[in-house]
Amino acid sequence: MDSLISISLWNVVLLGVLLLLQPLVRDIKVGFKYTISNFDNRVDEGVFARRLAMVRSNQIEALALWVPIVLVAAIVMSDLAHPHLGTIAMVFLIARLAYVAVSLAGIPLARSGAWTVGFGAWAYLTWIVLSTFPS
Repeated sequence: MDSLISISLWNVVLLGVLLLLQPLVRDIKVGFKYTISNFDNRVDEGVFARRLAMVRSNQIEALALWVPIVLVAAIVMSDLAHPHLGTIAMVFLIARLAYVAVSLAGIPLARSGAWTVGFGAWAYLTWIVLSTFPS
């Protein structure tokens, strides 16, 4: 159980890092004056800032799927004794980190592959949790 919860928290930390990077990237490309403005005058923030915004948005979406199933797992499987839970959580975290790296590097096929691995980990965790419900 500890690894499932702690790795979920690391995914939240990853989201926090992405949220903190966005203004820094904006400052580097456009300048601090734009960062503290009300964004009325839109400027091109650059391709890296757009990729970072996409990655941040995708991390929010991934957590919107991951966190509820982890909560359901903690409720339904009180001891979380399934032998694959730690591995699934680690695969999910590594896939998310890979997704961030290849997305920011601009490698579309690898980005899709990393996303698919992460989604597969989520789907496997969901299947394990749903299989614990009485039929």
